[in-house]
Formats: sequence, C-alpha cells, structure tokens
Amino acid sequence: MGQEFSYRPAPLGRAVKISIGPNRITARGLWSVDLSDLDQAAFVHTRLGGNQMIRLDLYTGNGRHSVSYNGSMAGMEANEDARQHRAAMIATLHALSRVRPEMRVALGAVQGARWGMFAVGAGAVLLGAGLLVAAVATGVSGDRLVAAATPVVLLLTLGVFLIASYGSWRDRPQIDPVDLANTLAETATGSPTPRSAPDERSQ
Repeated sequence: MGQEFSYRPAPLGRAVKISIGPNRITARGLWSVDLSDLDQAAFVHTRLGGNQMIRLDLYTGNGRHSVSYNGSMAGMEANEDARQHRAAMIATLHALSRVRPEMRVALGAVQGARWGMFAVGAGAVLLGAGLLVAAVATGVSGDRLVAAATPVVLLLTLGVFLIASYGSWRDRPQIDPVDLANTLAETATGSPTPRSAPDERSQ
C-alpha cells in the first residue's frame, strides 16, 4: 500500500494531495513522477521576514516538480498543513532512497530555480545602485539622501546575498535522502498519520 498526504501549500491555496507509491510520487491532478526517471533532487528552505518557503524539488526531463509549502514561521510545528507537508517530504525521500540508492539531494536551489534567484539578486543590486546614482546626479538634498539610504542599503544587501548564495560558482552540498529525512523528522514535534492509498504502477 502507498501513502497519501493532504495539505494546503499556502494559507489561501487549495489543498494538494500527494500520493507516494513504491516508485512514483503523484500530486493529484498536477503532476506525477517516476523516481526511476529522476535526474536530480534538491531541498530548498528560504526564510524572508516571518515567513518561510520549504520545498523538495524533483527534476525530470519534463522539468521541475515540487512538494512545496509557504507559510508563517510562527506556530509552524502546530500547523497541520506544515506537518503534512513535512511528512510528505520525508516519505518521498525514503522512497527515493529505495528506488535510487545512489542519488543524493542537493541542498539549495539548482538548475532554473537557481538562475532565477541569481537574477533577482542581480536586479536588486542594479536597482539599488541606480537609485543611488540617480539621487546623487539630480542633487537630492542631504536629508532626503539620508532618508533614502536605508531602503537602498537593504536592497543592495539583499541583492549581494542572493548573488553570493545562488552564483553558479558555488557547488551545492549533497546529502543522502535518508539522512535528510531523519533531520526533518528530528525537527518535528509530531508526525501526522498518513492515509493508505493504492499502490501506483510505473508509467
């Protein structure tokens, strides 16, 4: 028998049902991945203010398919949607280890997602620098320049951080799927009980 998890990937989003069979992961009505065809897997955890985005990216020849969740960091462990999502990732990682024991999971965004974050960082740096140059060139008064300094510095800092984090020159660390699953399980205060689902055959 397989496992099935249901959660809302965002506070205002519709529920997603993740079914995990012996070698196939399916997001009902969205996508289905045969783990034997997997090219790469990546775990991404991003924090911004009081919110966080957590996802397990599965890459095949058809692109990226994500088991993802976005929500507030406050009360995360008591949130049933967050717990179901964590359990779905853990079950997926164990299935991946069984089907592809040689595969490792990259820690951080890879492929197109990585370039996207790098582009956001570069854009933030260019925008911040442009605003600073424009302010100086147009003779903005000292008081206004000081007032504008804080958001410009924050923009530049964010841009530099994203460029440094997602630059192609940085190798992504790799981790065994079971080790990552154990780490996720250890950080949870409780685990939801998955519902049984029929085994799915490879396609």
